[in-house]
Amino acid sequence: MGPMRCISARWPAPSYASSQTSQPTLSSSFNIKEEKVHSLKMSSVSSQEQAHIFLLAILKLEKSLMQDPFLARHEHAAELYLIRHGDAIPGPDEIIPSGIYNNLPLSQKGRSQAQALARRLKNVSFAAAYSSPLKRCLETGAPLLEQLDMQAILVEELKEVRLGSITPVPEFQQGDDLTPLTEALRARQAEIVRLAASTGTWDSIPNSEASRAFRQRIASALDEIAQRHIGERILVFAHAGVINAYAAEVLGLAKDFFFPCANTSITIVRAADQQRVLYVLNDIAHLQGSLAQS
Repeated sequence: MGPMRCISARWPAPSYASSQTSQPTLSSSFNIKEEKVHSLKMSSVSSQEQAHIFLLAILKLEKSLMQDPFLARHEHAAELYLIRHGDAIPGPDEIIPSGIYNNLPLSQKGRSQAQALARRLKNVSFAAAYSSPLKRCLETGAPLLEQLDMQAILVEELKEVRLGSITPVPEFQQGDDLTPLTEALRARQAEIVRLAASTGTWDSIPNSEASRAFRQRIASALDEIAQRHIGERILVFAHAGVINAYAAEVLGLAKDFFFPCANTSITIVRAADQQRVLYVLNDIAHLQGSLAQS
């Protein structure tokens, strides 16, 4: 798939508050690399001189970005590899009936997709990795991160959109034939996609998280990650709704859900202080045959 280059409008500096977790957190990882702005020891100059130095740095950055509108130079932007999780509707021989199915693990197919992703990206260098805390994202990233000897930083704000009233799933017990349960979960997923895709907004599903608020949540989280990793390549394991929302924000689209984001697909966005550029959308070159069917 060739690169898709689309420059977007400016965005305000995001405010971000990460949640408390036993894993490495977003906020704790951000106390780094302030020396990128300048190499002076700020403690030796006055506050007025500090403000002047920062202003000059910002003006210099703006001038550089004007000369590189597509962020082709890696030092001008963070490069975000946005990865959707693998298939997460286990078959009847894997699924455990619980009545709650919003945090399912990967299916056998999803695990194969994650392995294919790992084989494709194992020789690519990444400075850091971030993930939604949901099981399907953690399990998708695990094979690749093991090969890269990295650990993902969990970000609550990268969770999928919170859905309200959708097709109910019948109750089952352990020992039942669970084929109808798997089929019901796939039917529910298809209905979610149909509703969101037909309108482009999550507001079409009653009692869901407001589509605008969801998009703002995602844009704020990913912009904050990008701001802290200028000049670096970053992995982000997330969800179809998340990647749709951010890609729509980058492109300036009104719809929050506008393309069928495939399992373990790769979407690449370069982002800097005042620009975002979409380079790759929904790349599944690592998947073949049945693994490519989401």
